[in-house]
Amino acid sequence: PHGMALLRGLPGLFVALLAWSFKEPPRTTSAVALDAGQDRLGTFLKARWPLLALLLTGSTLVTIVNGGVVNWSPTYMERRFGWTVIQYGPALGTISLLAAATLPVSGLVVDHFYRKGLKDAHTRVYTWLLAAVLPVVACFSIIPNPFLFLVAYGVIQAVVMSFMLYVS
Repeated sequence: PHGMALLRGLPGLFVALLAWSFKEPPRTTSAVALDAGQDRLGTFLKARWPLLALLLTGSTLVTIVNGGVVNWSPTYMERRFGWTVIQYGPALGTISLLAAATLPVSGLVVDHFYRKGLKDAHTRVYTWLLAAVLPVVACFSIIPNPFLFLVAYGVIQAVVMSFMLYVS
């Protein structure tokens, strides 16, 4: 099996070697202009560090919570509802695919607000969605019905998946 993997990767090695045969295009920007751009970036980051730190902290916390939800849900379904892998595996997989299918819709909503003049629409829309899903997250672990649990799981995944894609 490992020899086959090596053979399948061999064409990629030849393509990678071809990269050295291309000539580098002439540069149109001087090193001085690049240094000035780095100064602007540093100034931008220094001026907005509180906001950037808040966004980074929030994104990290959402990712941690979502990781917990995704990794904990199968065990919860086994323990709470007595479902087996054969039962919850396809259900959770289908829900994840459906959540991914909502990504174009959330993108259209963000684009709509952006066209209306809301220049920070990406951050605002997903902040609103995260705030709206908080009650679902709060009740997630006490839902007594497995099918309602799966609906809640789907709602959380639809919101968090789009948040992680567009904001992070």
